[in-house]
Amino acid sequence: MALAGAVSSRDDGFFAWWLDELKDLLPRRAARRSVRRHPAVLFYRDGVVRVLEARRTGLEEIGSFVLEAPRWAAGRLPAPIDRIAHTALLARLRRRKKLLLRLAGEHGLLARDLLPAGAEPDLRAIVEHRLDTLTPWTAERACFDVEISDRRADGRLEVTVAAVPRAFLERVRERLAELGIEVEAVDLGEADAPPVARFDLADKAERDAGSALRVAGAVLLGALVLAGAALAGSEIHARGVVLAERERAAAVLEARLADLAELRERLEALRREAGLLAGRFAAAPSALALLEELSRSLPDEAFLSDLELVGDRLRIAGYAPDAAPLVPLLEDLGALEDVRFQAPSARTVLEEAGGRREVERFVLAARVVGLRGALP
Repeated sequence: MALAGAVSSRDDGFFAWWLDELKDLLPRRAARRSVRRHPAVLFYRDGVVRVLEARRTGLEEIGSFVLEAPRWAAGRLPAPIDRIAHTALLARLRRRKKLLLRLAGEHGLLARDLLPAGAEPDLRAIVEHRLDTLTPWTAERACFDVEISDRRADGRLEVTVAAVPRAFLERVRERLAELGIEVEAVDLGEADAPPVARFDLADKAERDAGSALRVAGAVLLGALVLAGAALAGSEIHARGVVLAERERAAAVLEARLADLAELRERLEALRREAGLLAGRFAAAPSALALLEELSRSLPDEAFLSDLELVGDRLRIAGYAPDAAPLVPLLEDLGALEDVRFQAPSARTVLEEAGGRREVERFVLAARVVGLRGALP
């Protein structure tokens, strides 16, 4: 095009230089975080903190203590256990830096989703806007993170979303801070997992603090540059700036007119893709409704430790005094079909405040046919 050079030229004057400087100062999209190995893991489950230190051969538990009164399943407390962390253990943790706080799976939720390839640049923002369709919480009430689990041959992204209630996480971190223990990262997973945070569940405000400072610095620098330009500018320079801006605007307008047909085709393609996504969202099972249905249907003495929903395939694991009646019980639900054991049930013993209790560990799989979700 005749005026295309006006857009990319570095001779547009002081105003163009100033815009480039501000652009360089604005916060850029963060790259994928590096994998950092933590020296120790604080594994939290129902009020109890187990302290595990990283060794060459794996994690080694060096102690445990009660952070707050257990709320849900006291039978899962490890034994023996220190009600109050002894002085030596606390002193050791206070000296430690870069501690990893790992929450047990029942304190949060792992959900999977399928997104188009074009969603990758704004993956977190997209998940944030539709978090309440994947989890029981909105983005304001939850701390969450998302990772790309797989890339399909057609370019679509399989993503895993981890979320925990924000109020719960803040309470746990405040209790640890009262003991003088600071954690660098927050994760969701099992105690024996490697001491590397798969998810970053730290508060979003902490992650964005650096970006906010950079934006403030950019605004301040812009004000200073404008003030200097007003004092040191001249009429000849001002006319050159106006002329360069007019040339740039003309080049942009000419480029838009030339690309109008292509833009219309892209808009139509996006509309078709939006229609397909809307249909998929409407037909997908609702994770929140499924959680409510299971909580009403399972016996009081049974509890879940894992829940995984991929498409219409459901996998749950937990403990019950007798696992055999769970299959017909769940088959009676109108929302589930093809309920079956995915692995043989195993007898185990739980330590409780009143003694020992024998239960069965079960893993069930089913297909979700009801509880369809709504548009995000």
